[in-house]
Amino acid sequence: MPDRISQLVKMLDGMTPAQQTALLAQLRQRDPGLARRLAERHFGFDDLARADDRSMRALIAKIDRRVGLLALRGADDAVLQRFVQNLSLTAGRQLVDDVDALGPQRRSDVEMARRTVVRAALALRDDGRFSLEP
Repeated sequence: MPDRISQLVKMLDGMTPAQQTALLAQLRQRDPGLARRLAERHFGFDDLARADDRSMRALIAKIDRRVGLLALRGADDAVLQRFVQNLSLTAGRQLVDDVDALGPQRRSDVEMARRTVVRAALALRDDGRFSLEP
């Protein structure tokens, strides 16, 4: 039997962005913890590949560099490229080098870093400073 979060994620997937925003806003008022867990499950780290440039620059400015590097370790190339594309040429090359230089990392640490990045993106979205392209 699917859990409550999974059912709500499926429901959100069928809504327009405006409907999603309205539902999550109402849910945040009634059950902030559930709203946060739902937003994190509905919006995953790999979704960052669909972020527009303005959103990516705001996210890069908001997150701690070490957390960002750890989150990008083993990430999908499309996500890594969205970060690189929103940095200067030198900074983008340095980012790739630094991610590669991390070496093996515990999966739990990488997942925690990715959740931190997603939470930062969600906070920016709530402030109207982060959006995904369809």
